Amino acid sequence: MIRQIALIVLLFTQFLLVPAFKYEDIPADYRDLMPPEARDFLQNLSDGDKTVLKEVFKAGPYKNTEESIAALKKKSPELGAKVEKLHAMVKSKIAALGPEAKGFAEKSIEIARGIKARYYTGNEPTKDDLKASVKEVLKLYKAMSDAGKADFGKQFPFLAKVFESGKAAKFAGEN
Repeated sequence: MIRQIALIVLLFTQFLLVPAFKYEDIPADYRDLMPPEARDFLQNLSDGDKTVLKEVFKAGPYKNTEESIAALKKKSPELGAKVEKLHAMVKSKIAALGPEAKGFAEKSIEIARGIKARYYTGNEPTKDDLKASVKEVLKLYKAMSDAGKADFGKQFPFLAKVFESGKAAKFAGEN
């Protein structure tokens, strides 16, 4: 749903309609790649929040993130406001990026959204699926120019650090 949360892969916190599964169900090394905002959001979901997210997701598909947030706010105004705030933060960071870094961020979100959707449909991705997604995002990151990477790092320093430190490569089996 809200794509910014999974933002691992951009790893983005956009992902955001967050998965209706337990945070602990996410492989530990994959969790380490998540931005702090996404991790905090997931860890602080109550069972009721997870149920609402699952119901809203299953009622989709939605044309866009804004439509899914509106549906969420109808079910749970408080949870909807939290998701909207997180989405707005990510959206403003993406809007501040130059074309190259923005393209990378948007493609990463698309990849993460695909992974996230699988959790909701009962077709949970395997660790190999997660590795392949991280590998794809890492390949896109490495293909950016130094200026594009620097631009991305200004808005998403945690994620840039993950990509540069080798954590993502290690998870993807490249180290």
